[in-house]
Amino acid sequence: MDFSPSIVYIVLDYNKYMSTYLLTSSPILLPVGQLLSGRRLRLGLSPAALGKLCHMSPGELEQIEQGRLVPSPSQAYALARALRMDCHRFCRWAVFQLLCHPQSLEHHVRAAAVTATN
Repeated sequence: MDFSPSIVYIVLDYNKYMSTYLLTSSPILLPVGQLLSGRRLRLGLSPAALGKLCHMSPGELEQIEQGRLVPSPSQAYALARALRMDCHRFCRWAVFQLLCHPQSLEHHVRAAAVTATN
């Protein structure tokens, strides 16, 4: 398991002091994005290949890796599974981020609304 509990603790502890969610490389999300990017590279996956495995666009994956987007729970599960990480721990982290920063839900709500209307 490469998803270090110490990184999770630092990320979760830091959330207590954040008042807003920023769409530009959040200091909370960036370490996790770097962890995902590093794991992807170690497995020899391109962003396009990982995106295809996870049913995500390369743009969404790039935003997650840059700390600009919180993955939805289903995206977090798919990412963790493809990257051979602890799926449940990473999903819990994503849900926690989405609950603590409701502004970050906008991307997922809009995507679901577009899908529902098509």
